[in-house]
Amino acid sequence: MIKKPHIYKLEKDYTWNAKDCISQNIYFKNKWLKIEKGKITVSKNYAWNGCSPKISIADLISIGTPDGSLVEGYPITYHASLVHDALCQFDVPLEQEAITKIFDVMLAEKDFFWRKIYVWAVRWFGPKKGDVRKRNG
Repeated sequence: MIKKPHIYKLEKDYTWNAKDCISQNIYFKNKWLKIEKGKITVSKNYAWNGCSPKISIADLISIGTPDGSLVEGYPITYHASLVHDALCQFDVPLEQEAITKIFDVMLAEKDFFWRKIYVWAVRWFGPKKGDVRKRNG
C-alpha cells in the first residue's frame, strides 16, 4: 500500500518570528496554528510529512524529497517544512508568495545548500493555500 505519510509529529509548540516576512497586523488562530504580532506558532502534536513529495511503502520505507542532514537533532528542513505545511493547510490571511518567502528565509537561516532548488520547486510545484487536506481547526 502506498500512501502519504505524516512522518513528523511536533513534540512541543514551535514559534518562529516572521516579522521580516509578514505584517505584524496579521492575525489568525485555530487549534494548530497561530499568527500574531509577526510570530507564527504551530501547536504541539501537529503532524506533517516534511518536504514533499514523499510516499510510504508498507509503513517500512519513505521515498521522496530528502529532508536533509541532521542539525541540532532535526533534519535541516524540519522547521521550514513544518511552518510551510501549516501555512498552506489553513486559510491564513497571507498571499502564497509570502508563504514561499517564509520557507526561503527559514532555509536560509539554516544555510541549506539546496535552498534555491527547494524554493523553486515549492514555488512551481508545491501546495498552494488550501491544497493540503484541512483539519478541523
